[in-house]
Amino acid sequence: MEVTLGEVEVFTVTGQSDVARAYAWAEDVATGSNSTVVLERPPIETALDAFRAALASAAKRAAHNSGLRKQAKAAIIIPWQIS
Repeated sequence: MEVTLGEVEVFTVTGQSDVARAYAWAEDVATGSNSTVVLERPPIETALDAFRAALASAAKRAAHNSGLRKQAKAAIIIPWQIS
């Protein structure tokens, strides 16, 4: 997996007592633009924490998909595709 520098957008979340912010970014992939949103919940406190959690979650999904499922805690990550 290649990791490059990019921008992380920070959004204020309203109407949720346990979430103050969300971090989001997009990356170009063969099928279009892949976007990721991570909610700021412990242990996520910064944009860097959100990015690291997204990487860990992607690795966990890859391990699960290859039959090497490991037990691990993950942040809440909401990926979606933009066409």
